[in-house]
Amino acid sequence: MLSSLGKRFLSSNTVNITLNGLKVAVPASSTILDSCKANNCFVPTLCYHPRLPESGSCRLCLVDVEGCGSPLPACRTKVWEGMNICTETERVADAVRLNLEMIAQNHCFSCASCAVDGECELQDLLRIYGIPQPANTITPLLFGGSSAIACDSTKCVACGRCVQACAALQGLGVWEYGGRAHASLPQTSGHAPLDATACINCGQCATFCPTGALTERDQVAEVMAVIRAKKAAGKTVVIQTAPAVRVTISEAFGMEPGTVTTGQLVAALKKAGFDHVFDVDFAADLTIMEEGTELLSRLGKGGPMMTSCCPGWVNFVEKHYPDFIPNLSSCKSPQGMMGAVVKTYWAEKMGIAPEDIFLVSAMPCTAKKDEAARPQLEGDVDVVLTTRELARLLKLHRPGVNFSTLAPESFSDPHGLGDSTGAAVLFGASGGVMEAALRTVHAVVTGEELPDALLDLEGAVRPNGESLHTATVPVGDANVRVAVVHGLQATREFLERLKAGEEYDFVEVMACPGGCVGGGGNPSSQDGDILARRTAGIYGDDVNMAVRRSHKNEGVKALYDEFLGSPNGHKSHELLHTTYTDRSVKL
Repeated sequence: MLSSLGKRFLSSNTVNITLNGLKVAVPASSTILDSCKANNCFVPTLCYHPRLPESGSCRLCLVDVEGCGSPLPACRTKVWEGMNICTETERVADAVRLNLEMIAQNHCFSCASCAVDGECELQDLLRIYGIPQPANTITPLLFGGSSAIACDSTKCVACGRCVQACAALQGLGVWEYGGRAHASLPQTSGHAPLDATACINCGQCATFCPTGALTERDQVAEVMAVIRAKKAAGKTVVIQTAPAVRVTISEAFGMEPGTVTTGQLVAALKKAGFDHVFDVDFAADLTIMEEGTELLSRLGKGGPMMTSCCPGWVNFVEKHYPDFIPNLSSCKSPQGMMGAVVKTYWAEKMGIAPEDIFLVSAMPCTAKKDEAARPQLEGDVDVVLTTRELARLLKLHRPGVNFSTLAPESFSDPHGLGDSTGAAVLFGASGGVMEAALRTVHAVVTGEELPDALLDLEGAVRPNGESLHTATVPVGDANVRVAVVHGLQATREFLERLKAGEEYDFVEVMACPGGCVGGGGNPSSQDGDILARRTAGIYGDDVNMAVRRSHKNEGVKALYDEFLGSPNGHKSHELLHTTYTDRSVKL
């Protein structure tokens, strides 16, 4: 599969340029930076990211162009016929070093305690250019964060990626520039804490931040402390891993994006000291049973039912579109459902007091931290670690945990909580919840299983790069009008269409572009096609599963038979469903 940049370089509309003495043909629409990347020519950047609009603010991607009096920014300069570019002149190197030194003078180098130590783009550039750490004594300055996001202005390099991500991808505009000249830094309006703004804790700002200025609220040390003291405290330490983690954690260990490493992940977590490792896919199948039943009861009654498994989306509704609260499914997310099941059904089966279970969630999402702190879900989950945090935790156990060489192991399976299906894996990508639900709803309505050849409802519900995909799906005698949307900029536009009168029966929304594979807690990446590659891993894993329908999960069946009763029954509503609150913010 060609990357988006590769496709551009197959364009017939090309120009001829010279790049460091090499004559090459490149698309006429390219920037100098595009051309350099396509021809394996290094150009330093901090503000540039292939998934964001160019800003040109860092002034590091300077190159010399024949005939121009001063170096030009590669990210914002289009190529032209006969352009002669040199990236390696002494003048360019001196300018880059000077700009890096100026950035470093105002940077807090608390690297040893920084969450992105070893992954920091500024740190890498200083090493590449041989610039020593300044002998400054800047103290970390935490400001205006939330239950999910930590902010430190002393590590900000004013690249503007957080501003671009929040505005261009999410349409929220939480971050804006404040101050003047060299003191101009991204900030919230009025320096308000994030929780008091339009922020929904999606974490896209943290994903795109090149330094440690914006990160998830780090809880690695807290989890490791509990593991060390578990015997003395009489704690059973359990971890549950989300579907997307199996295809994103691999990047933190140098593997190709989209590589599925489920077995290695389980093995690593057991070696790291977790007593039981559960698959959130079990609860995703449980979610489909509850949500699918709820959908059938709500069809044709008061507008579309909307999915509720994405906490960023739930926050968006509560803060920005509270009129749609009645449309949200009452189901908890799979994280919340698994927490409730582990601390009731499983605890009883194992003879463990719920208060002696310490449950950690490994999630691709910063908003899951916020979700775990919701009053409606209090006690379900003790700590949420993002994929980035999980990778840091595992790396702290080297050499005992050498992720890439570990022999795969299976999830813990006491009392069926290790069972899962391909339908549950799909929760990791946009369109996956919809597809999983329709597989089961079809069987319930018609009494017949969808043939394997029709399980991939790709033409109906998979966005395939679109921010919004709509379709009408036949389910027995009924035609179900569905919509799948991801990214909050597209979601806002879609909700306005609903308010204007468009009608649907079932809507899936994921706050982050691409769904959970694009979640704000995943490893950062400069790959412009990273979402497509991760998504391919998710769908490939579904195809390889022995069971691909949620209602065929034997462990879920046993849970209903032995404990819950029936989907959407009294016990299920007590443990697996939730409520929402109008938290409107004025923009």
